[in-house]
Amino acid sequence: MILLAAQFDAPLSRNTPGPASAALQRAADTLLHEIPDAPTRIEVVYTSPGLAVGWLNRGRREGGKPLAFVQPGAEYTRIVVLDGYLTAGPSELGPRSDHAATLARMSLDDGSLNLDGSFVATMIDLPNAPDALAQSAHVRLRTDPAGSRPIYAAYRQGEDGRLLVGPAPKCFLHDPELRGAVLPASILSMAVNSYLFDELTYWRNTRLLGPARQLDVQGGRCRLSRYWAPVFGRQNAQAVTLDEYEAVLIDSLAGHLRHFQRPAIGLSGGVDSRLMLAAARKTGREVGLVTWSYERDPKLDGDLNAAGALADALGIPTGPINGSARTTHLRWPLDAEKLAEQFERVVFINDGLIGHLGAYADREPLAVEIARHFDVLLIGDQCYRGEEPVNRAEDAVTAIGITPARRVRFPLLRDFAREALPDYEACIERMIQGAEPERHTHPQDLHDRLYWQVRVPRLLTGPRALFRLYMDACSPLLSKRMIELSARLKIEDRVGKALLRQATHAIAPEVMVVPYAATHSRIRWRKLLKREGPMQRRLVELLLDTDSGLFDYVDRAAIEATAYACILAARSQARPNGGPGGGLLAGLMRMGKAWAVRRSGPTQFFLNLVTLNQWFRQFN
Repeated sequence: MILLAAQFDAPLSRNTPGPASAALQRAADTLLHEIPDAPTRIEVVYTSPGLAVGWLNRGRREGGKPLAFVQPGAEYTRIVVLDGYLTAGPSELGPRSDHAATLARMSLDDGSLNLDGSFVATMIDLPNAPDALAQSAHVRLRTDPAGSRPIYAAYRQGEDGRLLVGPAPKCFLHDPELRGAVLPASILSMAVNSYLFDELTYWRNTRLLGPARQLDVQGGRCRLSRYWAPVFGRQNAQAVTLDEYEAVLIDSLAGHLRHFQRPAIGLSGGVDSRLMLAAARKTGREVGLVTWSYERDPKLDGDLNAAGALADALGIPTGPINGSARTTHLRWPLDAEKLAEQFERVVFINDGLIGHLGAYADREPLAVEIARHFDVLLIGDQCYRGEEPVNRAEDAVTAIGITPARRVRFPLLRDFAREALPDYEACIERMIQGAEPERHTHPQDLHDRLYWQVRVPRLLTGPRALFRLYMDACSPLLSKRMIELSARLKIEDRVGKALLRQATHAIAPEVMVVPYAATHSRIRWRKLLKREGPMQRRLVELLLDTDSGLFDYVDRAAIEATAYACILAARSQARPNGGPGGGLLAGLMRMGKAWAVRRSGPTQFFLNLVTLNQWFRQFN
């Protein structure tokens, strides 16, 4: 987990502590609370008043710490820090332990590098002049082609300009001027979309660095660019044969597997994970299979039973995690009372970036259990959505879970609404412009490009980031070569993941003897919230916490109406006049608002508001 701090008006004299070192330490101190009982420490590669580079070394992850290499030169010293690993790159690419040294001999400007893997690479050229300032250094940071390892940057320009880079937005808690004011569009996005789209964070000066991003800082100025992007559709339409797809897939999977001793595939009942299983059988590596369900009584046509039937058909031993069983079935039913105690920690761990708490329900103890036996979880994320076809430009946006500004019905206070709605609309427009500068793209191609650019990074920085606190988690289907192949597919081969199904059958026909799951494990929040219990009461308390600051932006009465519409505990706390107080007329108005909220999908909206309120309370 790379950490980097720069104070541009400070000197670069080596091994002298200063403001940059202090910023690095404050960021690390905040991250230490993510796993309080784990042996965690900060390891510093370089420190001076103007620049500090290091990483957070977590004791629970074996062999996963970043690599650093310092290469002295005549005019400058080069520092390379690599978080993660490479599966492709320079011809002399060897074991992971050599990757940072290999990069130090190159330049990230070199187009022939063609880096691939799961990584964040940082290269810093420090002038050897004793009186040089931090702004004289050249810092270049790159994410991998899928943005699979979360990294965030906060930048402030000016006489005391400074930069801070870290693996979580909570790194910037100690510097309000650096991180910036609350971004109005982010509040709307979390409330109505359940996530922050594109590279937004809650703060104006802070952003996620998504897929194939390059951050250059020199002379006190910061430039963000995209060094590569897939071209979906007609401009890049070339026939992809099953033989080509099979060769690239197996090579990509083998490239990831060679960095781990005890790999496991997260096997659902769907297309992507079964495709990985088929490819894994061709690599010759023994790979564990892990399937879990949050339901107490998993459905007969669901993930757990489909995975179990497939393992039985293939003769793969099944059972609890142990040395002999290669397939593990984890019934991980939601413990509502336990979850009630974890809501605040859940929001802290994921920085409030996941609105629908069902995405995180009980995920931490599940990650701990899996990590006891495996050192990596291979997840079947794909770079495009591959569901129903998209035929209109507007649908290209809504299909990745973004509500257009004109449909937003979030109960904002009037003054804040005047700022938030145009801000939200402008962010959507910039996102589309970045994906489709020419505006001549088929809606399906625009949708799939946006899915890679916007949605995939949020999948990888959400629940996947929690797994990485305890083990590694990677997505071999998101290698650069796999993304390039997917972009070349014809629309009819992407819709319904048609070619992926054909490829699975061609690679390993035996894994197709069991039908795919018809339903997937989901927590039934609508039913759960209608029950009476400590979790439901705790949710109401968290939502209506008036000390958080959220109610400086939103209509409290409407939020109460949301609680009343969604959750039994709110109804049980209601007064006889039909609402939580304010007289008969106020109660009738509140019931009307509750009816309006119910039409817009109240359960998810309610959970998003709980996340927002807790984020304000903990982080702002």
